[in-house]
Amino acid sequence: MKLSCNQIRKTFGNHHALNGATFEADFAHTLALIGPSGGGKSTLLRICAGLEIPEEGTVVLDGTQMIFEEKPMHRHRLRAGIVFQGFNLFPHLTALENVLLPLEKVHMVQDARSRANAALERFGLGAHSSKKPSQLSGGQRQRVAIARALAIEPDFLFMDEPTSALDPEMTSEVLDAIADLRDSKQPLILVTHEMGFARKAADVVAFVAEGKVLECGPSEDFFEAPRTAEAARFLQRILKY
Repeated sequence: MKLSCNQIRKTFGNHHALNGATFEADFAHTLALIGPSGGGKSTLLRICAGLEIPEEGTVVLDGTQMIFEEKPMHRHRLRAGIVFQGFNLFPHLTALENVLLPLEKVHMVQDARSRANAALERFGLGAHSSKKPSQLSGGQRQRVAIARALAIEPDFLFMDEPTSALDPEMTSEVLDAIADLRDSKQPLILVTHEMGFARKAADVVAFVAEGKVLECGPSEDFFEAPRTAEAARFLQRILKY
């Protein structure tokens, strides 16, 4: 799996969320986007997922250049599974119905119900399929969101800080579920503040700060010997305790 970004620029009002972000990552399974809050990680992820359109720049994902126009973006989004930090489950639907919805209404899958049930079983949620989100723990809700994203059998999986709304025990529960995806060879790009997880589970780490990708390389190399002063200071602060 290869991701190349060149001179990506994205502004929100007067704020330059990305200001010439350029990097290339070749990874077997997981690319982790890390860095300080407000540095541009989530914006970069959302552009790669087709949820935001940059003002400038190019993105080449798995050998195909993204075309930031309505029809090509629609086709791209159909190939992407996306997990948000706030779960984004429909509160009036059960866990099963939340997983079924995109299968039936967007992808028109014939065996939608059996696929949805299999996705929930995969993440230990079979016994909770008839429960609504309010009846589930935070970790269970996020696992439903992951099951929903994977049920469509996406070419790419994107996760935006999937554990930020969880307590430590639920965080561990969700990280275990994400780590298990390695066995399925599912390409994954995620934004995370969990440095231990990024070091252990990611093949490649991209360090995003001040709207740029200041460093990108193998995870272990990054954590052992960051090449930039900014990355070294970030790790020193984050890993201090």
